[in-house]
Amino acid sequence: MSQRITLYQRIVALGLVFFLLLITPILLFNPSHEDYSIILIWILLLLAFSVTIMLLVMKYIAKPISLISESLIEAKNGNLIHHIKYNRSDELGQIATYINEITEDFGIATEFVKEIDKGNLQVDFNAGNRKNSLVDALENMRSR
Repeated sequence: MSQRITLYQRIVALGLVFFLLLITPILLFNPSHEDYSIILIWILLLLAFSVTIMLLVMKYIAKPISLISESLIEAKNGNLIHHIKYNRSDELGQIATYINEITEDFGIATEFVKEIDKGNLQVDFNAGNRKNSLVDALENMRSR
């Protein structure tokens, strides 16, 4: 089992700390302890609120970060075909789109270099309409 603390575990721990910080004043500032039903209702409401916040954080932050992380691991291991399936227009969606474009460019460049390594100097380099320093360097390499 991994010793690494996952983002999910951190969010759960943060939720529990948040919940405890919310209920501690209720318990401390009721010196008479006469009406525990009100305290119980507050605790249940705060628990429901904490769980809701935790689930929203998991859905909109932890899951996309996990998808991006898995995709980067795949790319690091040489699987440049793997794409992140996250289609939102927020910041994490933009990051996912950029990572998909970069891995696609690296995949095309890798195939191009493999063909040149085989001696096929006439291979077409299809980088689409995206130009960058890698595309320029590979095209210059072939022309020499």
